Amino acid sequence: IVVGLALTRYDRTREATSQFFHAHPRMLDSLIGIVITIVMLLCVEGVFWVLNHYRDENIKTSWTERLKQPDELLGSKPRPSVRVSAQKTAYGEVLYDVTYSIDQYSRRITPLEDLEHRTNYILFFGGSFTFGEGVNDDETLPFYVAELAPQYRPYNYGFCGYGPHQMLAKLQSGEMAQEVDEARGILVYTLLDAHIARATGSALTLKWGHHTPYYVIDDDDQLVRKGNFTSGRPVVT
Repeated sequence: IVVGLALTRYDRTREATSQFFHAHPRMLDSLIGIVITIVMLLCVEGVFWVLNHYRDENIKTSWTERLKQPDELLGSKPRPSVRVSAQKTAYGEVLYDVTYSIDQYSRRITPLEDLEHRTNYILFFGGSFTFGEGVNDDETLPFYVAELAPQYRPYNYGFCGYGPHQMLAKLQSGEMAQEVDEARGILVYTLLDAHIARATGSALTLKWGHHTPYYVIDDDDQLVRKGNFTSGRPVVT
């Protein structure tokens, strides 16, 4: 509309524009520089969009939708009581081909034979490293720890994309009393720097983490849950 109005008054507009830039000679240089900068940024973004699209087309994971389901408490969780064959390929090369076994409480199964001798629990929380993405049930961190600590029964509550906010939500839910048989034990959380971004809901994680638990610090310096990132801070999210 603006361009159309300007063209209908071409002579008058040309004269006014000429007078303006004559009076402000640096303004034209600045406008040219801004336009060139915008064009360059668009070109750079276009190049990386093509590269990322090429990467996404050639790196494929075949298990995610068959294993994961929505969950109101945690945002998502493994489907209970399933065994899922998982493969990941990159540019035609197989990165892993494994099986994930999940129990009735959506925990990764740690296959052990001497459970009756394990009188204490050891709870594992964390993301994909704890869950064991890309490895079989007897190759996870909880499995190897259990081999070295025969008095502890491991429970693997980790899952891909999880952070400390999922651990807190799970502990506050009261479900652990029904899911863990032993009365005493310890908890291990595997922390990566990226987990901080997940817990604070940074832009890097909101694409897939917008339904995860959202916590704020109240006036008493306590963490209080405010739904998830979508319901708790819809504008920012």
